[in-house]
Amino acid sequence: MIEDWEPNLPGEVVNMIVRLPDGPLISYHLAKNPALEAQFHGQSEQMQGVLLGQLLATLKTSAKTSAAPAPGKPVQAKAASNDGGYNGDPEGYYAWAKKNLR
Repeated sequence: MIEDWEPNLPGEVVNMIVRLPDGPLISYHLAKNPALEAQFHGQSEQMQGVLLGQLLATLKTSAKTSAAPAPGKPVQAKAASNDGGYNGDPEGYYAWAKKNLR
């Protein structure tokens, strides 16, 4: 998108965008929204810098849509058996283990 973009910005604004670490982010946003370029015309260089700062702050704080999948269904727990478990008798333990352990 940026390759086809013909910026209609004052030279000072282009120089500021080139020097900014987040210049590509601003360029991409301006290429997608060419109507935003009009706000820079007729402004002083200081005001153009303020407008760029506001635009950058807006872009960095805007809510991003998550690409994460929807949460899965929770695993359902089984109620614990309350049949007394191991009572000291080996035969009773084997019967309990056969019934409750997998």
